[in-house]
Amino acid sequence: MKHTIDSWIRGTAVLLLLAGATACSTPGDGDGDGGGGGGDASPTVSIDTPADGATFASGASVSFTGSADDAEDGDLTASLSWTSDLDGSLGAGGDVSASLSDGTHVVVASVSDSAGQNASDSVTVTVGEDGGGGPGGTRDVGFIVVDEVDPINSPDPAATVAVSGNGGFVRFDADIPDAFFTDPWEQLVGTCEVTTTTVTDPFQGLPFPDVGLTFLEAGAAVDVTSSGAPYLELDRNEFTLGGDTIIGYETADDLAGSLNASLAADVPGDEFPAVTNAEFPDVASFSLTAPADPGSTGSVGVDTTFEWTGTSADANTIVMIDFSTTDFVTTTYVTCYAEDTGSFALPDETKTELGAGFTGSVDQASRESIRVETVGDARLLLTVSRSESFFPPILIPIP
Repeated sequence: MKHTIDSWIRGTAVLLLLAGATACSTPGDGDGDGGGGGGDASPTVSIDTPADGATFASGASVSFTGSADDAEDGDLTASLSWTSDLDGSLGAGGDVSASLSDGTHVVVASVSDSAGQNASDSVTVTVGEDGGGGPGGTRDVGFIVVDEVDPINSPDPAATVAVSGNGGFVRFDADIPDAFFTDPWEQLVGTCEVTTTTVTDPFQGLPFPDVGLTFLEAGAAVDVTSSGAPYLELDRNEFTLGGDTIIGYETADDLAGSLNASLAADVPGDEFPAVTNAEFPDVASFSLTAPADPGSTGSVGVDTTFEWTGTSADANTIVMIDFSTTDFVTTTYVTCYAEDTGSFALPDETKTELGAGFTGSVDQASRESIRVETVGDARLLLTVSRSESFFPPILIPIP
């Protein structure tokens, strides 16, 4: 099951990307409007959810979350006050839910510290008029990923380049802004994500989307064609994780050989609408050229520069680099999203998070491209990934 989790959520990043689009927000300046206060610093306020510009259906309960902090008074989250310019007071604290009247609301979270210094943050949300998947955004989104993997230095002598496919269809509780679909990678490119798991809880720390969503039925199987001929069949499967039902589509077996050209998807449809001959993007072959021997232990440090063959000027094409380190009890995974310029260095915040002494090895690196198809009120993200996977030397821990 972990392979399925990795491929659907961590490996492809598409579902995480979608979830992030519903949860991102535009923070205010947090400076407040208080006076000097004899050197007392103003508090800071941040609204975490919903996203600025989010839209909701009439009658929906909208959840607002945020935090407040002050250098002198500490955590002031419990003192946050929430107001709407249309409906007035919404409540207090770090997590408030309210059924807002139809219209466009400016919702403000504000706080005052013990010295009378004020601070606030705000978001704009629309209820009813543009809500529920109308012009303001989209809630039903499908993603289909076709992945070519070249198993570099595999311990299996029979391993060869192979192609597989996976996907899912999701309804979010809040709209994904239409702007996301113009440049899906914008919020991730140039960043890295660090997660940690333990041997007793291998899913702990993985970036599962912390947003409301429901998996949708899309038929018994999704077909991928190449130049109009059958190529891959993604069969429906289902399992339960943390009490939630997850419905996904995945090839039963990998298909040996390099990726075919002129790919398209046929979705039979059910809760998610039917789609015929939805074209995938074309993606050039990919090879990581630096660091040398990427899969070897210690090949990656915080000052490593990653290099690869080819470049792309397409904003919908990026390079993803996965590397990790483990002591056989705890494993730290790092996923970086790089502009496809031919090279990438870790951002300063990732270097700080990992620490100067970090060493690891590359697990996988890929060139990925997304094409977005509009299907009625829904959107379908068609992704092609061409990747290399790396295998560290097999080490047996000494008891």
